[in-house]
Amino acid sequence: MSQSPDGLAVASAGDETLRIWNVFGNPDQATPKKEATREPFAH
Repeated sequence: MSQSPDGLAVASAGDETLRIWNVFGNPDQATPKKEATREPFAH
């Protein structure tokens, strides 16, 4: 069993089979990015 360098996938091998799991998903797709607003700010 081995973990990918970015820590998001795990791979295992046995019985002449290689299996790769994307265990933690893609963090860029998990949370939508907010667009910056260019509105004036006052407090």
